[in-house]
Amino acid sequence: MALSEWQVVFLNGGYVLEEKDINGNITKDPVLANVPKTNLQMVVLINQWSASGAEVVAGALQDVGRAKLIGETTFGTGTVLVTYALSDGSALSLGIQEWLTPSGHTIWHTGLTPDTVVSLPTSVTLLFPQAEKGLSQAQIQSSGDQQLLDAISSFP
Repeated sequence: MALSEWQVVFLNGGYVLEEKDINGNITKDPVLANVPKTNLQMVVLINQWSASGAEVVAGALQDVGRAKLIGETTFGTGTVLVTYALSDGSALSLGIQEWLTPSGHTIWHTGLTPDTVVSLPTSVTLLFPQAEKGLSQAQIQSSGDQQLLDAISSFP
């Protein structure tokens, strides 16, 4: 699974996720051992628009204590979809499996709950890495992006 190949850089072992089929059978997706690892401290910002693969990555990092999640509860996708082409040119996507975190927590319809809940008013302009690059510490502090500011302050 391509997701494991990307995410495995942040996990030293164990499992990336579990996949549960309609019969309740669970397949564990292991972390690849032959990929360079990093032990950098991490905080992951999540919100209601964090979905699918982003939830899998965040859930795995949270489960093993590798990263703290800050923000709002995620979307709650957590399903494996397979698309079937139909004869009229349309397609049908069916959920065939459910993604679970490595500890077996359900993502579908519930989302992930952050370790630290931080909501943002709709009027706040979020700071993204490309915008932050040219900002001073004072400008970042006065941005109003409380999720980012909480993430920054969580590092010793």
